[in-house]
Amino acid sequence: SDSLHKLKLVNQTIKIQSTFRIKPTSYRAGRFGQNAKGLKIIEELGYKVDSSITPLTNWGADFRQANLEPYFPDFNNICEPGSSRVLEVPVTVDVNLPKFIKKYYRYNSETIMAGLKYMGLKKIMLWPPISSSKDMIKLSSRLISKKSPVINLVSHSNELSISSSPFHKNSGDLAKYYKKLEEFFAFLKKSEIQSLTLSEFYQEYTKVS
Repeated sequence: SDSLHKLKLVNQTIKIQSTFRIKPTSYRAGRFGQNAKGLKIIEELGYKVDSSITPLTNWGADFRQANLEPYFPDFNNICEPGSSRVLEVPVTVDVNLPKFIKKYYRYNSETIMAGLKYMGLKKIMLWPPISSSKDMIKLSSRLISKKSPVINLVSHSNELSISSSPFHKNSGDLAKYYKKLEEFFAFLKKSEIQSLTLSEFYQEYTKVS
């Protein structure tokens, strides 16, 4: 229910404040399950930035139509710009298509999108368990050349060990994961990309917007 959802977020926020002595201002919904009601709750709780939306993707929460770059969402449709005071910084997801064609690609189902990759139309997400370092670097290079304001990689803490990760069955899998991170971070360093927390990015973005 909405009241239970709010109670959980209130308790979570209080717990973070009491434990770390800092007020949380950035948020990502579990399983990327953000919606308009959740957005309103975190805005009421004083969060400044959300990073729950994965463009071109439908997890059940359908974000296929979402903006690829940061925006302030609409409460009637969080995939569109609107009047929320919470800045949405989507996880970086893209496909190598011209903008005028990409709008049609968005309407496809996940099954069709998966099939299109065999035609070279491969959707890439900056999420190491599901993307190679080569693909993540290729996507990031393209966005850097377009002067995109942010590259947003997602990584969950449970991915950093074998015991807690659904992606790593053994030490070899985990070593490959760390190798991806090393290669991607080396690329970022070589490209002189500045590393920021989401809250720091909010400050930078709102200062120049």
